[in-house]
Amino acid sequence: MRKVNRYHQEILDQAKAYDLNLDNLREKYGLIFVLKLFKYLIKETKKDNKKIWFICPEKNFNYESDLSDYVDGLENAGFKLKKHKEDFIDEDTGEVVGIERYYFKPLK
Repeated sequence: MRKVNRYHQEILDQAKAYDLNLDNLREKYGLIFVLKLFKYLIKETKKDNKKIWFICPEKNFNYESDLSDYVDGLENAGFKLKKHKEDFIDEDTGEVVGIERYYFKPLK
C-alpha cells in the first residue's frame, strides 16, 4: 500500500469531515484513485452541480462484473448515488435496450 504523505493525509481528513470513510476503497482501488475521486467530487460540488458524472477506476476494472461491488463500496464509504434507467434504440437491431446510469449526489 502506498505511503500517505502530509498532503494526502489532509485530503483524507477533509473526506472524514464529510462523513466519508475511504479506507476500504483505498485498500481495493489505491490511494491515488481515491484521492482523485474525492477531489473531483469536491470540485463538482463547489460548481453547484446537481448531477455529478460517475467515474470508475481505470485500471483492472471490468464495468460489467465489478460495478456492483464498486457501487456497494462507494455507498458503504458514505457517498450518495443516484441511479436511473435509460432506454435507447439499438441502431443495428432496432431493439430497445435499457441501461442503468449512476450519478454522484453533491457532497454535503
